[in-house]
Amino acid sequence: MSKRITVAYSTYEWPDYLRISLEAVYDFADQVIVCWGPFKMWREICDHLGLPDRGQESRDIAEAFPDPDGKLRIIDGVFNDFTDSRNTWWPFVDGDWFLSLDTDEFYHPEALLRIRQIIDSLPDQVKRLDGIRREFIRDFWHTYDDDWYPLAGTAAQCKQIKAETGLPLYHRTFQSGGYILMEKGLSYNCVAIKYDPDCMWTPNVWDSHLVRTDGSRYFRGADEVHYTTDFEMYHYGPVLTDDQVLAKLIYHSWLRRPGATIEYLHDYFLNKWGLHRHSHWDPHGAPNRSVKKYQGAHPPVIQRHPLYERYDSYFDDLQDGKIRGTIKRDGGGDQ
Repeated sequence: MSKRITVAYSTYEWPDYLRISLEAVYDFADQVIVCWGPFKMWREICDHLGLPDRGQESRDIAEAFPDPDGKLRIIDGVFNDFTDSRNTWWPFVDGDWFLSLDTDEFYHPEALLRIRQIIDSLPDQVKRLDGIRREFIRDFWHTYDDDWYPLAGTAAQCKQIKAETGLPLYHRTFQSGGYILMEKGLSYNCVAIKYDPDCMWTPNVWDSHLVRTDGSRYFRGADEVHYTTDFEMYHYGPVLTDDQVLAKLIYHSWLRRPGATIEYLHDYFLNKWGLHRHSHWDPHGAPNRSVKKYQGAHPPVIQRHPLYERYDSYFDDLQDGKIRGTIKRDGGGDQ
């Protein structure tokens, strides 16, 4: 019998993505949850930059989305962060497995079918499915071509995954922990997790992690994670307007520096980093990132995004194909 799959969103704005994301996953999912509401500091940052509040537009899209199967649930709230939002929708999950999607994360339709096939075939001890992630930059036609986006893990896990997949992986240790890195602009990303009502989300610097109610880790060993190269997840987070890019940079930096003022972070990116219209969104602030043209096929629904035709030729003229920057990566180790 096929496993039930829930797709859950924690979202407030980005209506241009939400509309097509719901369409992309509706037939695939057995349940769809949209947890809607602003996060702490987000609206303050947008107000500071003069960005319009499009939150209600997103809420209206979710409310009006055709739901003939009665599988869509909308949960409203005001949240401190992603962790708070995820713990709000967590008790409402009725799937055996779930995908916690951002509205700017997409799969090809055939990839979603493959995800379901893999989940249905996994042994009972596996609790997480990881697949390949591709990151886009500023438009839909340029992607990273370097090795920065990481997967947390040990050197032993890196060796095991490399042996199982044949991927060009290597391990590096930073002050924040050990990471498995993948070359050529791809990384491993958590695709789906087996649902356990006795778990909860706990804060992380950028995101949140699942732990058991007693505080122990939900994922305990390498045999509990299944890695696949059968498909890619397309992350379009940096494909935004210039002010939206700046708002995300300020917000993600504020998560790491909650004592900093919006004015300070705004000045930090505009003056100390020299942010301009061609700058990329990279919350790590990593300089010298390589970029290449993307010539593959996007998931079909992306063609209806209002920025689909935008093409930033700046990246075609980069000296040796690298974005220059002045901020060093956080952390130590081999950089």
